[in-house]
This record gives sequence, C-alpha cells and structure tokens, in this order.
Amino acid sequence: MDDRGEVAVEVETGQQIMPEALSELSSYLRKTRDDWERGEIEIKDFPRLVSNAGIVAGSPTIRGTRVETSFIAHMVRSMGVDRILQLYPYLDRDSLVQAARFEGIQPLAA
Repeated sequence: MDDRGEVAVEVETGQQIMPEALSELSSYLRKTRDDWERGEIEIKDFPRLVSNAGIVAGSPTIRGTRVETSFIAHMVRSMGVDRILQLYPYLDRDSLVQAARFEGIQPLAA
C-alpha cells in the first residue's frame, strides 16, 4: 500500500507496480514482444529505417535492405543523393534522405 492508500500489484519478480501503470506497461510489452518476434525494430521518426539483430549485426538499415544508414550518410556527403540513386536504382530518395538525416547529414535539395 502506498501513501495514498492504493495497493500495488506485485509481479513475478517481486517488484510492485501501481495499477494505473499496468495498462501502459502492457501496451509497451505487447509492442516489444511484436518487435522481438518480427526481429525488426522500427526507428522512431524514421519510418523507412529499421534495426534487426540478424541483419548487419543490428546496425540501422533501410527497411527491406542490408544497406546501412552510416554507409548512405558517407555516400551522400561525398556524392549527393542523385548520384546514389543512379548507382543504386532500387533505393528511393526518401529512404536516402532519412538515412542521411538519421546520421546527422543534411542532404542538399535536388
């Protein structure tokens, strides 16, 4: 029981959790479990990027590829988005821009 007279719920580990936190915790655990089962974790604010422990040791990549964001950022800095699109036609502009921005590089507008 806490100072307000509310009873905490004790979980398997012996830790106590306030009942109002259970809903939020359950939602978080459900999403975490889904990510784990899928093996892929989305990167907040970058919908075209993911991290997957089974692909390039979990380094952030462009979704559906093995192309690392750090590699793209280096390429964008060196040669720009348009040249990369010529070299890698299966990638799209939005993915390249997100990868570069994720790594702290602001690509020049085309």
